[in-house]
Amino acid sequence: MKRKILWTWMLMLVGWTAWAQNENVKMRFDFKNVSGADVTDNISGVTAKLVGSAKVTAMGDYRILDLGSASGYLNLTAEAGKVFAASDNYTISVYYRVNEQASLAGNGYFLWAFSTSEACTSNGGIYSAYRLNAQRIASSTGGYKSETGYSVDTESAKGEWIHVAYTQEGKVGKLYINGL
Repeated sequence: MKRKILWTWMLMLVGWTAWAQNENVKMRFDFKNVSGADVTDNISGVTAKLVGSAKVTAMGDYRILDLGSASGYLNLTAEAGKVFAASDNYTISVYYRVNEQASLAGNGYFLWAFSTSEACTSNGGIYSAYRLNAQRIASSTGGYKSETGYSVDTESAKGEWIHVAYTQEGKVGKLYINGL
């Protein structure tokens, strides 16, 4: 009887934990709602756009974003920007895999980039971005001369799945790579 009660409590706690985590989710792209180049998030209603060689493919039970080999990306659009702008406290969590033969040399190679401008200048544009070639998170409230950030200073591993999470609470940001 004690074991059954313990399992009931454990299941209830797991249920409460899952509910608490999900009630605060504002946006989550699981790539299940795709129509042509449109990818819609069922939580926020934001519709993102597949651009370039980007496409959604199946991988077992999951649907994943495949950026292809040439300038593919997911444009989250200004709709997503409004969701981010509504909070100073958020977490961005992404699983990714870089092909073993891919080059990460040079500029670019962003896993994500959120910006108020298509091309930020030295003193204009608010942004937050994570670059794979240095595993660097950076943000600015006024152009790249005002940028602050943190870098691991080594390029991302290739040929394996990696989890990256960035949390922002007020003015304090934390970067986690595979939980560390």
